Amino acid sequence: MLQRVNVTNEKALEALQQVDGIMTQVEDGRWFLVEHDVCGSDPLEGLGVGFLSTSRRHFTDDTYKSIDNKEGETFWVPDDFADCDEIEDFLARNDYIYIKVYCYDHGGLSLSRGSVCSWDSYPFGYLYLDKRQVREIFQVKRLSKKTLERAEKLLDGVLKEFDDYINGAQYNIRIFSSPDMKDFIDGHFVSGYSDLCDFLEKELSQNREIA
Repeated sequence: MLQRVNVTNEKALEALQQVDGIMTQVEDGRWFLVEHDVCGSDPLEGLGVGFLSTSRRHFTDDTYKSIDNKEGETFWVPDDFADCDEIEDFLARNDYIYIKVYCYDHGGLSLSRGSVCSWDSYPFGYLYLDKRQVREIFQVKRLSKKTLERAEKLLDGVLKEFDDYINGAQYNIRIFSSPDMKDFIDGHFVSGYSDLCDFLEKELSQNREIA
């Protein structure tokens, strides 16, 4: 089901309704093809961000279920932790910067930093970086309050992309000058349905000359 979004451009709406379907032609002669990224781009891999899952409903294998301490010993969820308090104490003692992730599970998964609903929302896990990684990413020796805030903001961005990833809301947009898909003009990767809507609304509201 398509989400309700504020899209006013008719061609943008047409393209949204034809995801993984037929191409959409716009007034300037370009043809747009919007498809789900079937391979998916895991945002955790790029910066080496870790995720420790506390969910018993998802990731039922060993994926996202282990984490190492400073000495390199591996600890597992749920075997080595009684509750979230123990996990958070472990993360703090072992020099991890983290954010707690909640899942709203109602006709689909929605991840956020806070509990949305007491009935359908529950702790989902932790996104984290160790302090060594933070120093390398931001090229600093000392972890100031400002640097820690930047690291937390980075994790917030990864959370949004991770939500898109596990929900299959990643898209490839290919633009052609003809419907036979031979004359490729440009391509874009967009993560998130709302970002897809924003991109199409902006891109299809302006005419461009085709070289």
